[in-house]
Amino acid sequence: MGQWLLSVLRVVGLTLGTTALLAACGGSEQTAEERAKQIEDYVAEYGVDVDVTPTGDGDQQVVFNQNFGGYQGQAGSNLELPTDFSEDVPVFPGSNIYAAANMGMGMTIQAASDAPADTIKAFCSDKMPDNGWAEAEGASAPGTQNLRFTKEKRLTNVIVIDGSGDSPNTFQLSVVNLSN
Repeated sequence: MGQWLLSVLRVVGLTLGTTALLAACGGSEQTAEERAKQIEDYVAEYGVDVDVTPTGDGDQQVVFNQNFGGYQGQAGSNLELPTDFSEDVPVFPGSNIYAAANMGMGMTIQAASDAPADTIKAFCSDKMPDNGWAEAEGASAPGTQNLRFTKEKRLTNVIVIDGSGDSPNTFQLSVVNLSN
């Protein structure tokens, strides 16, 4: 996953630069959809699958789609919850999902929220058992809160990272099939 993230970050600069260049040089006669298509085509020349969606307020949402070793991943902002993400794993309401990956043995998402870290942790502690998950022992490090839950032959790990200050709190939900 680390190599995938690095490749995505390398392309972010390329895409942002391309977006700025095309916005400056694209001309006002071009629609937002035409500019989005132009960015997608340009970045595709470098082997990157990107979906650029005009948001209606003059901005664009950029989603990187990557296949790494047969596994699928996305990075962006306000991503949709992947359709194959476990339905019995609740995601904190109003979260901004910015990364999702299918790891073969399971799925992981990373998201941010302006809610306090303790509120996110409490939500998971309350809602996971409501969906049949049993809390297991988890270890925490300074600035993080780690929760673990088991159900049948699956493990869900929840890591909540305190953003401290002006940064949003982030969390990661990983669901792993232990039978694989």
